[in-house]
This record gives sequence, C-alpha cells and structure tokens, in this order.
Amino acid sequence: MLVAADEGGVAFRWKDYRLDGPDRWKTMTLQPDEFIRRFLMHVEEVTEQASCDDQRQLPCPCPRCGGHMIIIETFAAGMQPTSWPVPTQIRIDTS
Repeated sequence: MLVAADEGGVAFRWKDYRLDGPDRWKTMTLQPDEFIRRFLMHVEEVTEQASCDDQRQLPCPCPRCGGHMIIIETFAAGMQPTSWPVPTQIRIDTS
C-alpha cells in the first residue's frame, strides 16, 4: 500500500513474511526510479504475439457505453497532449 509519494521518494507498506504478528508490516521509502524498477519486476510481461490493439486496450470498459477503451496517447505529468478529441456532432433528424 502506498503511504506517500513526492520527488524525494515513494513510501509504501510491505509485509515481511518471515515474521508473525504486528511487526510483520513494515514501511520503506525508496527513490522514485528504484521504486518503479522494483514494482515492474512484479508486472507480467506481455507476450510477443499480442496485437498492437491488445497492448493499448485498457482493462476497464468505457463508463458511458461499456465498450473497450483504447489508449490513443500517453504523456508525462504536467505536459499537454499533442492532439485533442474531435467533438462529436449531434445529428438532428429533420424528416
């Protein structure tokens, strides 16, 4: 469980399975890059046979329509996206 995160480090709680009782839970603070390196060691590798769309597909459905959401762009925190969504036009039936 994450406890705190800032430019100085990431603090998180972890369980020491070698111990029993309340001393089993410990808190550790790591530099952000070291935390990410260790965290990614627990992430499963995507198979080479997965399609490009499979890798971009988010695991949760769209809250509006229930369809699959696709990542169209990623950007760093504080940066602006390079493209903006095209507004959908409302069609009015004039028949």
